[in-house]
Amino acid sequence: MADDDLYARYQHAYTAWRAHHANCQPCRAGTHCPVGTPIHQRLTDLQDSYLRRIRSRGGKR
Repeated sequence: MADDDLYARYQHAYTAWRAHHANCQPCRAGTHCPVGTPIHQRLTDLQDSYLRRIRSRGGKR
């Protein structure tokens, strides 16, 4: 369950980032705005955790 929760949180963060990024000129230009910065940070933190977990399992999700 915890594994699925990490994946779900990672995907939710990705969805949130894509929605924000689509409508934010500074974020699209690579300079994160005050709203986009924590959204992007959450995505990268969860992505790092998820990838670390996959690597520790030899690539198995």
